Amino acid sequence: MVENIYHMLDVPKKENVANMGSKLYKNLEKICIVLIIMLQGWVYLIVPTSNNGDATEYIKIALELFETDSEFKFLRLFGYPLLLKVFSVNLEFINLFFFFQSIFFVFTVIFFANKVCKNEKIRFIIYAPALVPSIAYMQKIIFPDGIITSLILLLFALIMDKKLIKAFVVSLILVTVKLVFVFLLVYVMLCILYEKKQAVKTRLSLIVIYFCFIFCLLPAIYIIKPFPLYQTIVQVPSSFDNTASPVRTPTILEFTCGGVFQEVTDPSLLEKITWHSASEFYMPFGPDFAAERNCSKEDMRNLQRQLIRHYLREAPEQQALKFLNHFSRSFFVLAQNYHLDYMLLLKLRLLKDHYAWNTDYLESQVKNFKRYYIDPPRQPSYYLFDTLYDLNKKMLLFLSIASGFVVICFVFTMARMKKPDEKMLHIVAFLLSYNFIITAFAFLYDRYLYVNFFMWMALGCLIVARSVEKKSLEKIKN
Repeated sequence: MVENIYHMLDVPKKENVANMGSKLYKNLEKICIVLIIMLQGWVYLIVPTSNNGDATEYIKIALELFETDSEFKFLRLFGYPLLLKVFSVNLEFINLFFFFQSIFFVFTVIFFANKVCKNEKIRFIIYAPALVPSIAYMQKIIFPDGIITSLILLLFALIMDKKLIKAFVVSLILVTVKLVFVFLLVYVMLCILYEKKQAVKTRLSLIVIYFCFIFCLLPAIYIIKPFPLYQTIVQVPSSFDNTASPVRTPTILEFTCGGVFQEVTDPSLLEKITWHSASEFYMPFGPDFAAERNCSKEDMRNLQRQLIRHYLREAPEQQALKFLNHFSRSFFVLAQNYHLDYMLLLKLRLLKDHYAWNTDYLESQVKNFKRYYIDPPRQPSYYLFDTLYDLNKKMLLFLSIASGFVVICFVFTMARMKKPDEKMLHIVAFLLSYNFIITAFAFLYDRYLYVNFFMWMALGCLIVARSVEKKSLEKIKN
């Protein structure tokens, strides 16, 4: 009788409503994937690349690969230039390389989401960062960060799928791109040992070894290549609040260059000490100063070490606060420099400032429009670019707020869990170690940090999935 009434009124049953809801969530995932592909297509087909700074360096390294006089660079290893050289056919077809980056990114995002979260209803959460225009644009520039983001997602997808040998291979590739990713190589090796050892004390020892290794990178970098630490401890970028590092610039600086004692008292030179610059071999005073005083690269490294010690010794408390400030900003993806956003803005400005009707229309066609006091319509791609750029910062802010909310939820979830979730711990271990290294050794560019968003959304997805499972079990018991 009740079924007949439902049929007559065309009211869906509870089972049907549940099925409809399940289909809706599955469709949300499919919609997200389609939107990611469309966004990558828009970036690839419409938005020009940017060639400045590091991009020119990587092009130079790629062209000089396998040549006898090619120079080894500690901060720019051969991995990324090799990929650039191979997939662009020796830089003859650079767009082919961008196509590879986009395809690889879409694949790794989908693969990562599927391996992290088995619940199809909530998996769409993980795709959210890939819908941000500036994150999508990473795949259209000659910087290694797009490939790095994709490789990290692939690495952790394999770790969570217990494919540790494959994960080890991916971590090796990451090391060839940036040497600093040796910490992920160590992480995978310890994961392999962790799986083999069942004793709790042994497993805890492996965790302690890993984090000790992370901290040991600080003195190692100081000895081998002090510039990353110099950037973090000494330099104060213009976008950064100087009160976080209140140590005054020395009024006199004494050091040796070319075996000759040097003394600098000129305030205009001394104020350059804290200027932000990526000129590794010539800071703090620049290439002209180094040439005039016959300063070798090792002399400049010694000077950088001297200034690192000075700034740590003079105000350790302020340096600790500065480090915590950097770490929290890195953790929640509040970059010091939104480089990708700026590059997108420049492309949009060029499109606006240099647009002319004769780009799209013949002069006679323009006159035909003007005869009726109508401006020739611009292409929809122009308005799409404008709209997506307006959305970019709003989406980034939303994801940063969502990341903070995930932290709160994670703390409450861990407090109530009897046994920690292994996937959650992998993500948290990565977030802690990666952001510690970024804080210690790098200026906070947005492109370094965007992988965090994927990890935060993955963690949020796991928390929601656990909550759903718990409620389902309670219903079964009742």
